[in-house]
Amino acid sequence: MWSPVFEADLFGSMGDGTRRTITIEDMQPAIFSALLHFIYMDSLPSIGTSDGDDGEEMVKHLVMTKNRYAMKRIKVICESILCKNLNVRNVTTPSIPYDHYHCNHLKNACLEFLTSPDRIADVVASEGYAHIKRSFPAIIADVFERATEPRKI
Repeated sequence: MWSPVFEADLFGSMGDGTRRTITIEDMQPAIFSALLHFIYMDSLPSIGTSDGDDGEEMVKHLVMTKNRYAMKRIKVICESILCKNLNVRNVTTPSIPYDHYHCNHLKNACLEFLTSPDRIADVVASEGYAHIKRSFPAIIADVFERATEPRKI
């Protein structure tokens, strides 16, 4: 099974192997449907971020399921999708606290994006930048630290 949490619920110490239902609370049906698709197919349904904000939000929610259901692989896949689709809008409105969900790959990609000489002016001019400065001072500190590191060529 992809999720030891579900396995324990159904067959382990929390279940006797005859359990037919598990109640899932605090998860939108579309997110759970995508999670089930992943569990059975070992792939995400075609959501990517080509669907715009809805697809991006779906992927963000799926990253959060990693901690809840102990599914490392889904986090890796979703993190990769988010990293490939960074832009000024989504990198300056951090709705995933990547430190809380231990998304180091995503954090590094966001910091690299934020400190890129080609994008820094657009980032500072964005509406989300003021929000980051006010609400997430640790991110600004990370940006300064990253900006002072020697660039790899």
